[in-house]
Amino acid sequence: QQILFELKDHFHDNIPDKPTLLDLGTIFHLSGEYDRAIKYSQLLLEKLPPNHSKTPTLYNNIGSAHNSQGNYIEALNCYNKTLEIRSKYFPENDLSVAITYNNIGSIYNSQSNYAEALNYCNKALEIRLKLLPENHSSLGITYNNIGSIHKNQGNHVDALNCYDKALQIQLKSLPKNHPLLSTTYNNIGSIWNNQGNYVEALNYYNKTLEIDIKTLPESHPDIALAYNNIGSVHHNQGNYVQALNYYNKALQIQLKSLGENHSLLAITYNNIATVHKSQRNCIQALNYYNKARQILQKCLPENHSLLATTYNNIGLVENSLGNYDEALDYYNKTLEIRLKLLPENHSSFAITYNNIGLVYYSQGNYTQALNYYNKALQIQLKSLPKNHPYIAITYNNIGSIWNNQGNYVEALICYNKTLEIQLKSLHENHPDIAALYNNIGSVHHNEGNYVQALNYYNKALQIQLKSLGANHP
Repeated sequence: QQILFELKDHFHDNIPDKPTLLDLGTIFHLSGEYDRAIKYSQLLLEKLPPNHSKTPTLYNNIGSAHNSQGNYIEALNCYNKTLEIRSKYFPENDLSVAITYNNIGSIYNSQSNYAEALNYCNKALEIRLKLLPENHSSLGITYNNIGSIHKNQGNHVDALNCYDKALQIQLKSLPKNHPLLSTTYNNIGSIWNNQGNYVEALNYYNKTLEIDIKTLPESHPDIALAYNNIGSVHHNQGNYVQALNYYNKALQIQLKSLGENHSLLAITYNNIATVHKSQRNCIQALNYYNKARQILQKCLPENHSLLATTYNNIGLVENSLGNYDEALDYYNKTLEIRLKLLPENHSSFAITYNNIGLVYYSQGNYTQALNYYNKALQIQLKSLPKNHPYIAITYNNIGSIWNNQGNYVEALICYNKTLEIQLKSLHENHPDIAALYNNIGSVHHNEGNYVQALNYYNKALQIQLKSLGANHP
């Protein structure tokens, strides 16, 4: 009862004086208490006959709570039950069917099945465009979801286009502090962050935070997410003190609202660890990565994708410490999980192959390194758009091999392929472009072309001064 009184202060008219089990499930979902949301929805589901009008809504709500927890198989199961019931009793162009298509698409997006994700989200969009006014807020949700799929594929231009469509609709149809606007601002911020436009990223993330603080309880997980995102911008800018400050704010909220063993807590520990790794404080980084690992091993299945990511991160630190056998061990654990979860040409395998190649590169075993980099490249060319930033990373890695072996012609070919992609996919002052100019400069330096070398080093310096500041390491 006390929880309900506290929640009424934040959600006001959304909470009736005598809430039903359906209301309770919705209330706890809004407040980020997903286990309770599932509990109360499940209680009502067990009391109702299978063909009751509320049954598909309950399956949808349970699926949404599972989705928020990262339990994608359970979520997809619930959404498919919702779709099965609604398809029996509603026309194929009914808005409730569109909602379910949207939700199923979001699950496939989370599982990196982008073709299926786009298929379902476009079905939802088609129905909504037929039935709704052009500025209806539901269209904004669909454009956001489609934008998220494009973002995950590395299509930042298409993603930003969809997010902007969503924003224009929401600004016309919703109050200025509506949570859906918060989501869209966050999505746009993530594009600018990925492209290295950190001023714009912070602008949009701060808009998200401002809305969240006004509309949510102070310990809501979404506020922690906003702090995590702002922290990531400061991290990318090399403002490590500020980054840790925001990550620790996120951590304190999550410890209060989610407990010590929630998967979102592990993500924050991963973020804190990554800052320490950037500061070359590998022991602290390893400590936080292991905290993340221990939580995930307790709360997730042993083959969950978050565990694979954490094993990968630990492998990166072990490689930095020169513990090459341990690094390979963690990369192989990553590979083992992903082989069970993903198709053989999924882009995540390329990340792991790149990292394994990096271990061999660090050991001076360039033949083995090149073998793994080429494995990564073959997968990426099949699974990603041709200008995806990950392909640029792999070309850069291969170029480094050729540069170290004195094959400067091949090195420049690979570096220039990298540059071509980065100039199309990243903001012009992104630090990755500066790193690449340094690499191209090193080839010219090694060839004795000192004028050209200085030219590229100065290009790198100008970008770094703009994007990282004069005091970045």
